[in-house]
Amino acid sequence: MNNEQKLILAHVVVDPNAWYQHSINTFGQEKADKFLAEKVARHRSDYEEAVKKPDYKNRFERDQELLAEQAKRLQELQRN
Repeated sequence: MNNEQKLILAHVVVDPNAWYQHSINTFGQEKADKFLAEKVARHRSDYEEAVKKPDYKNRFERDQELLAEQAKRLQELQRN
């Protein structure tokens, strides 16, 4: 997996390396490479548009932000 593929994959999965390794372990290198190419092609245009924004966040960063917001809301609910 090259850097560009990793960046595009990181737009839609939390851990691109783990996703790719799981694919290799499950289906073998040839199929994993095919799945990677298909997933990158499917999400390339979304990624290219999103990364232009000054506040761009990849999937991991978006998930971390969401978890932090949920934890804050939970704390507020527990105080009331």
